[in-house]
Amino acid sequence: MANHIQLGGVESHLHQLGVPTPIRPFENAEVLTNPIDIYCCYLADFLTHLVQDVKPEVIHDSIQWTKALSHGDLVVVVPKLRLKAVKPVDVAKDFCSIVSCPVPCEVPVPYEVWGH
Repeated sequence: MANHIQLGGVESHLHQLGVPTPIRPFENAEVLTNPIDIYCCYLADFLTHLVQDVKPEVIHDSIQWTKALSHGDLVVVVPKLRLKAVKPVDVAKDFCSIVSCPVPCEVPVPYEVWGH
């Protein structure tokens, strides 16, 4: 018998873990087939409150998987946010100083700290 995963079931489990629900929907998110997309949706939703003049879909699309797991699971490519008159590295530092993610995650680190 096939196990059919439903969004309501995923959200119910997240709620039991103390994670706020519902998961904000994004066009490119496949939360039922790719669990990392759940983190992407929560991170994108969080960032929409910080960067209010950028469309939520643009914010979601700026979140990508890292090339090496030693750098974490996800990265926000700040230049993809297309912010005007600000340096991406300054925005990244600001994000890192105020992030309080609603799902279990480690403290983010600006890219330049990785030594690249």
